[in-house]
Amino acid sequence: MQLRLLCNMMDGLVAVEGGLKSKAGDLFNEAPDRIEDVILLVSAGIACGQPQLGWCCATLAVATAYFRAFGGSLGFG
Repeated sequence: MQLRLLCNMMDGLVAVEGGLKSKAGDLFNEAPDRIEDVILLVSAGIACGQPQLGWCCATLAVATAYFRAFGGSLGFG
């Protein structure tokens, strides 16, 4: 998971610092990350023998990203 976070951070830094960010860039950056979050967290829950915990964590991860994007669309920093 830490390697995924590092790759995501480097991807964002390259886009922003290199001036390659587009309006649709946030969608293409966030959508695969949310899918990956669900797959990893649900799989971890299943591996621990508690799939409901994995689904709960995945739901919270997606909800956090949604609220962050919603706040950004309203102009909050």
